[in-house]
Amino acid sequence: MTWNKHIQTVTSKISQISGIMNKLKYVLPTNVLVMLYNSLITPRLNYCLLAWGHHFDRIFVVQKKAIRILSHSSYNAHTSPKIGRA
Repeated sequence: MTWNKHIQTVTSKISQISGIMNKLKYVLPTNVLVMLYNSLITPRLNYCLLAWGHHFDRIFVVQKKAIRILSHSSYNAHTSPKIGRA
């Protein structure tokens, strides 16, 4: 049993939601974008995470894209947290 179909579906849905959020990022405040992320993307990431967690490469890429949209960063910005920043 493989999770390829499920991962493809999750990746597609997250990409669609990220595209919508990208269009709305200049219209909506950041706190609303965070609520959208938490309500529309996070449940898709958490569903069966333990079962398919080791096949996360494609999902990881689209999640990073959504995080860049939330932070109004460029498409190739680094997504790791800044340590030691005041």
